[in-house]
Amino acid sequence: MKKFITFALALCLAFSATLVVFATTPTEEEIDFMNYDFPEDAIILYQGEDGVIYQSKEMSNVNLSYVNPLEMTYESVWIDKNKYTNGAFDVKNPHPWIWSTTNGTLKVQSEDPNVAVKLVVSAGVSIVFNKTIKPADGDVHIEFSNIANSISINYFVDKASRDHGMRIMCWLW
Repeated sequence: MKKFITFALALCLAFSATLVVFATTPTEEEIDFMNYDFPEDAIILYQGEDGVIYQSKEMSNVNLSYVNPLEMTYESVWIDKNKYTNGAFDVKNPHPWIWSTTNGTLKVQSEDPNVAVKLVVSAGVSIVFNKTIKPADGDVHIEFSNIANSISINYFVDKASRDHGMRIMCWLW
């Protein structure tokens, strides 16, 4: 009986040590968001262990042709000229499972570069960022690990144009 208990304890010890090794071994896809390599002109909006969000003119209009269209989601809203309004829309997360990384771009586009929209972005129950965005400031880039099914984008027009409307767009891949 003692031999059996010793064998069972040794087996448990060996198995638990193996689990610890697998739990702490980083995967190739795992990103160290605390030591993230930002573009030179990046304005960091959020940086934490779960992801980064930054704004960059340098990274605006990035070519997404390398992204599989089946792994990308997109939503947008149009706001007419001279209209001060608010609202919200959701963008489905294409990778809502554990240990996956979701990338995204959030863009405010208008012929008038002075329009301004306050954006409150949340993933699940946590607010990711809350900031006023202008088209002239560049696109907002998102890279995070999250298992939320979608992100919610709440918008509040701070400055509308008398002559031009605007579009708020979000891509996730």
